[in-house]
Amino acid sequence: MKKTIVSLLITIAFGIFLSGCGESNVSTATSLERLEKYSTIAIVCAPQAGASPDYASVILEQVQKMAPSRLGMSLKKVTCVKDASIDLSSSTPVVNFPGKEEYDGIVCLLYGYNKGLVTMDIKMLDNGTGKEIWSHQLATKDIDVRGRLNRHGYWVPTTLKMHFYKKK
Repeated sequence: MKKTIVSLLITIAFGIFLSGCGESNVSTATSLERLEKYSTIAIVCAPQAGASPDYASVILEQVQKMAPSRLGMSLKKVTCVKDASIDLSSSTPVVNFPGKEEYDGIVCLLYGYNKGLVTMDIKMLDNGTGKEIWSHQLATKDIDVRGRLNRHGYWVPTTLKMHFYKKK
């Protein structure tokens, strides 16, 4: 019971951070440009070195649940792609999957964990150029890796909405 209450309080505090204190510094003009230029996005997920690939589907399931309510009203198309190949051998991920050309932007979720710190790097790639145009990191100390990655997945659509697209 105590663990549930603590977890709930942490989730509420994180939500408050995302809704106010974590205000984006993106200008209105940039926000409108991004909404127009990146109105169709694919979201893919991969483990960083040393992390289990088994968590990718758990993360994408959470993203898929939250994406319609957080991003669906602003964007034309948001799709979670489970069968993407993601090459992490360079600093910018290289993503491939059938139908990739249908999207303006590719969001790469790259997760890892080490010594109790669970991280998720969110990287927006321009699908036309392949260049990284924005990144953000979610990082939390937590011994429950699966649970934390699940919660990070839950917050991805809100993070994109508030920090990349700057929409409340």
